[in-house]
Amino acid sequence: MAKKNEIIVKITCVIAAFVLWLYISNTENPSMDYVIKNVPVTLVNDDRLKESDLALLPNQDLTVSLSVKGTLAEVYSSKKDQFSVVADLSYYALKKGENKIPVILKTSPNNIQILNKDNLYVTLYLDDVVEKTVPVKVSLSTKVKDGFEDFSAVAKPDSVVVSGAATYVDKVSYAEASVKLDSFTYDLNKKVTLTAKEVNGESISDEYVTIKPSNVDVSVPINIVKTAKVNIKTTGELGNNLNLVSITSDPAEVKYAFNVSNSVNITEIDTEPIDLSKVKTNNAVLKVKLKSLNNIHFVGSDGTVTVTIKADSLLSKKISIPISVINDSGYTYNTVITSKEITLQGFESVINKINKDNVKLVLDMSKAKGEGEQTIPCTLENLPDGVTAPNQDELNIKVNLTKK
Repeated sequence: MAKKNEIIVKITCVIAAFVLWLYISNTENPSMDYVIKNVPVTLVNDDRLKESDLALLPNQDLTVSLSVKGTLAEVYSSKKDQFSVVADLSYYALKKGENKIPVILKTSPNNIQILNKDNLYVTLYLDDVVEKTVPVKVSLSTKVKDGFEDFSAVAKPDSVVVSGAATYVDKVSYAEASVKLDSFTYDLNKKVTLTAKEVNGESISDEYVTIKPSNVDVSVPINIVKTAKVNIKTTGELGNNLNLVSITSDPAEVKYAFNVSNSVNITEIDTEPIDLSKVKTNNAVLKVKLKSLNNIHFVGSDGTVTVTIKADSLLSKKISIPISVINDSGYTYNTVITSKEITLQGFESVINKINKDNVKLVLDMSKAKGEGEQTIPCTLENLPDGVTAPNQDELNIKVNLTKK
C-alpha cells in the first residue's frame, strides 16, 4: 500500500511540474539564451576562387553556431533554415591553405536577438587549381562467350585532362573506362564515362577532380577462336653422319583468332622452314616462328613453337650372328664355329635393333670348289636398309669338305 501511494505521489509531481511549465511559458514567457548549432554558411561570389586559381577542398564543415536570445516560445520554435548566413569571398585576399572568412547574418526570425552576429567566422581550406594529362585505360570486367575473345580494346581519345585541387589531381595516375561484356559475340562500340584512378587502382570521386572530356568512345573487337595443327617445314638434309629419327613441335596445336567480320578456316599453320643441314647434334631444340597469316593473330602464344629434332649418329658395332648352312647335300664338312662376330655399320637406332634372331649369316655349300680345306664367302640375310658389313673378310668361313 505504501509503495502504491509513493507512485501516486511521483506521478502527481510530474503533472504539477508540467502544468507549472505551461503556465510560465504562456503567461510569463520569460527571455532565455540559446545556441543554435550547425547553421549552414552560403558562399557568395565564389567565382573569386577560379580567378585566384584556387579550389575549395571537399568535406569541410561550412557551418556556424548562433548565440540567440528571445522568449522561451520564440527560441524553441526557431529552426536553422530560418537563418541566412553568407560569406562573401569578393572582399578578401584568398590564399592556399587556411582562410578565416567573416560571415554576415542576412536574415533571422523576428524577435530573436543574435548575440554573436558581429563575431562570426567560417574557416575555408583552399588548394591550388592544377591540371594534367593522363592516359585512358580500358577495363573489361567479364569474359565473352566461349569460343570468342576480346582483343585490343581502343579508347578515343586515348588521353584526357584532369583538373582540380592539386591535393587530388596529383594522385591521379590514369582515367579508367570500365566496360562490362555479357556473352558478346559481335564487335562492341559504346560511350563510356571515365573514372579517375590512383596508381593502386583506387577511385577518386568526381567531386574532387574534373575530367575533360568525361566520356570516351570505346571499341572492343570480338574475335572467333579456333585451333590448327602445327606443320613443321624443313629444307636441306642432315649431314652424312646423322639420320633423322623424329621431329616434333611443342605445342603440336595452336589457337588463332580472327575478327567476326572475316571468314577464316585454317586446319594447319606452317612453321618458317628449318634448314636441316645446319643441325649438328643428335638432339637439337629450336625456337621456330610460325608463318604469319593475314587477318589472324595467335592466342596464348608469341607466334613461336619449340621444335625438337632427334637424330642418330653413324656407328660401327660387332654382333655375334649364327651361321646357317644351305646346299650341303654333296659334302660332309667340319667347322669349329656355329656363329661369327661381324662388324656392322649403320645408324644407332637401326643397329641397336639387330640381334641373332632377326639376322643370319648364310654359308652356301654350292660355292665350294671340290674337296679339301677352303674359304667360302658367306652372305648376310635380313640386314636392315642402311646397314652394311664393311669388312668383307669377316664374312669368309674356312671349312674342310669331303664327298659323301
